[in-house]
Amino acid sequence: PKVTLQDGGRMFLVKMQARSDILFLPHKEFVVMSMAQASGITTPAVRLEPVGEHVVYLIERFDRGGDPRRPARKLYASAHTVLRLDIDTVRGDPKYSYLGLADEMRVWCRRGPDLARDLQELWQRMAFNALVGNADDHPKNHGLLHDGDRWRLSPAFDITPLADFKKVLSMATGADASSAVSVARLLASCARFELGVEEAAAWLAKTASFVANTWEADLRKYGVSEPAIQAMAPAFSFAMDLAGDADGFEQAVAEAMAPVGRTRRPR
Repeated sequence: PKVTLQDGGRMFLVKMQARSDILFLPHKEFVVMSMAQASGITTPAVRLEPVGEHVVYLIERFDRGGDPRRPARKLYASAHTVLRLDIDTVRGDPKYSYLGLADEMRVWCRRGPDLARDLQELWQRMAFNALVGNADDHPKNHGLLHDGDRWRLSPAFDITPLADFKKVLSMATGADASSAVSVARLLASCARFELGVEEAAAWLAKTASFVANTWEADLRKYGVSEPAIQAMAPAFSFAMDLAGDADGFEQAVAEAMAPVGRTRRPR
């Protein structure tokens, strides 16, 4: 259940815990969105508020502006629209891809001074989704926002850890249309997002360590029960594996940086 409300002259989307849904969903989304913001990902303002016996999650509406009593819509295009996907397009389709979205952004956001930074952040969002087990990263949970002059990557939203995460995202992470995640795959794709391997690897290592060392304490801090916290471990398994295997990570980085051999043409 969701509702939009005005608070302090700003508009928020309020998400509530459904009786039949997984417990502590508002808490989990708030914690992960807060971690995304701390990792340098652009997010709207988020809050976790008690309402009587309940707790609700609030996220500011970035697609509305002006007077909250008579808000004006801002131009927004979901990645589903940007990628020109059919309504029945599903995972595995070559267009259902982070790399494809990056290519389309070069058209939609062309000549924009922030294009390179937005492409880099799109890669970071792909990697962050893997680090926190958000496999609900489908094209309707990404988009572009018009700032009055040009299209830009919209703030991130709907990042939620999933307890049954199997290191597979929704959108493709490589040119082969697979949505599997690994250090090698993430680093192999970073050039399509205007990122060098060293820069991408440094961000990935730092963020994986942050997530691995933060998620349990933050969920506990905001009232999630111990059984629910332990059940969420698979969502953060990629971050914990990466943070705990420095040798494997360094090897993957070295392989990603190794020059690709060229085959000589026969004379």
